[in-house]
Amino acid sequence: MAYDYLKLFCKMKNKLILFGLFFALLQATVYGKRNEPDPPIIDEPLKINVDAGKERDSCVSLAKTIEEKQSLIDDALNRMTAKIEAMEERITAEAKATEDRCTQRMTAEANATEERWNQRLTEVIKTAEGRMSAEITRLNQKVVELSNQLAKRTDVATPQKRPAELACEKITNDLRSIDPVTSFSAFLFKSDSAVGLCRGNWIDKRFYITAAGCVSTVKFTKIEVGSEHKEIKAVHIHPDFSSETPSLNNIALIEMVSDLDYSSDWHPVCLYTSQVNPESYLMGYFGKIQIVADGECFDKTGADLKPSQLCAKNLKFKRTFLGMPIYKVQENFPIHKLFAIVAKESDDFEPYVITKVFDHLDFIESIVWPKNGN
Repeated sequence: MAYDYLKLFCKMKNKLILFGLFFALLQATVYGKRNEPDPPIIDEPLKINVDAGKERDSCVSLAKTIEEKQSLIDDALNRMTAKIEAMEERITAEAKATEDRCTQRMTAEANATEERWNQRLTEVIKTAEGRMSAEITRLNQKVVELSNQLAKRTDVATPQKRPAELACEKITNDLRSIDPVTSFSAFLFKSDSAVGLCRGNWIDKRFYITAAGCVSTVKFTKIEVGSEHKEIKAVHIHPDFSSETPSLNNIALIEMVSDLDYSSDWHPVCLYTSQVNPESYLMGYFGKIQIVADGECFDKTGADLKPSQLCAKNLKFKRTFLGMPIYKVQENFPIHKLFAIVAKESDDFEPYVITKVFDHLDFIESIVWPKNGN
């Protein structure tokens, strides 16, 4: 393409040369006319010799030279391009190698750091374990020392069960083999001159609990248990018993000379050892018993009941007898626990006063299970 442009340039150059010669001739002619007389007109053709072949060769030579230079330039550009590409490849390879070296170095440093920290952590854990082991040993020794000190001190006592609770556990173990029913007991008490019917319940092999009002006026010496007569050793009436309304501390214990032989008909009952009144119903000789307001027992006299007393009434049986036991019903064995003793008889479903057993446990335990024993 460069060669074609050069040829076009050469053609235009020839035309410009001819045009210049013609313009010079014309100007010379006009200037001569101004200063000289007009020459004679010679009727001969004007001849201009132009070596067109030489000019053409010159242009062709110039075009070839340009082509050669262009080829040299193209070769130089190709070499530079190749060098640039080689340089880019070398830079890329060096960058990749540098990146790999940095990654390997960072990985190695990270692994070394992690290993150092693991070693340090292991050392710290071992040291801590050793200290903890020593501290645990020291604490165990301290616990042993404190335990020994507590065992030696007389003013520190481990909470223990009441004698009545221990007696209940023994009763429970003794009665499992005979499958007893609830023991509602009413026995004849005899003396040389009198016979009385006292209601109550056995609470131990040798002790029978009843109302103090039943045995306070007569000194009984024997009790009839079925076909057997057992001799009475002592009658223990509560020291603060009062027969006046509302018959305070109306509770007594009858001690036998010999033990009672347990059976499904005659057996002791556990005592209720909680100061909280049962939420469920109570049970008497002939059915359910309900606790009612204190005022229903003494509306006429206006007397107040003491904390150890409650007002109750039968729901199914209209008669209530002195000394009759009132039970707290429970599902597990034994089926009932003695909650109270009737302190006043009544008729026609009239409310009556009952004496709570819990408030007299100290009196009972001191006689039946002295020194926390049975």
